[in-house]
Amino acid sequence: LLTLCLIVACQAEKQKGTTLDQVAPANDDEAAIYAIVGKLQDNISAGEWDQWLALYTDDAVLTSGSGSGSKEISKQEMREMVEGVSYKITNMVVLNKTISGDQASISVSFDGNGKKQNETYLLTKKSGQWLIYKETNP
Repeated sequence: LLTLCLIVACQAEKQKGTTLDQVAPANDDEAAIYAIVGKLQDNISAGEWDQWLALYTDDAVLTSGSGSGSKEISKQEMREMVEGVSYKITNMVVLNKTISGDQASISVSFDGNGKKQNETYLLTKKSGQWLIYKETNP
């Protein structure tokens, strides 16, 4: 999740949305997706990196930056980057979400170590379980 943003958090404008603890899921899929994002926040803030990575598919990638300056890193590289890192997420807000069949996207904004950060997670549902297959940090 927050591999690169753990080191360098991006500044973002204050955006409107619903805080994660105030969302009201319309169905089981929404509830599962919101639960994953909540677990991300909890696991990162507690430094529980193996539990955090368990929320991702084996072939998941994190993309940081955009255009020719973007960089993709693997799940293994994500794990290596967070070793020994301390990061606290607060004030997570859901900006938007889309669910279409077994694919979903959710964008959030949060404060991480005092800096505003936006991220988007792409999820897939396999064998009844939602997992993140791509994370984008602008």
